[in-house]
Amino acid sequence: MSQPVNPPVIQTTTVTYSYFNVTLLNMVFNTSATFQIQLYDENNKLLTVQMMTMSGSDYSNWGGNDDYVYTWVNQQLQSLP
Repeated sequence: MSQPVNPPVIQTTTVTYSYFNVTLLNMVFNTSATFQIQLYDENNKLLTVQMMTMSGSDYSNWGGNDDYVYTWVNQQLQSLP
């Protein structure tokens, strides 16, 4: 039978994302685009997958330039908690 840890122990882990891939999952014309972001470590090991939705002025400024999406995703990653 499991016994409680009293008081609870909090273990914090630092994760470093070194690379990412982007897949467009959904687009609502003139409104938004939802992307799947795969995040990898320095050895190209997949660490996690996140969803991000681009909307508003970010979506309006996208145009057709894929580099804009990569720059936007990178900026969003910089503000992850």
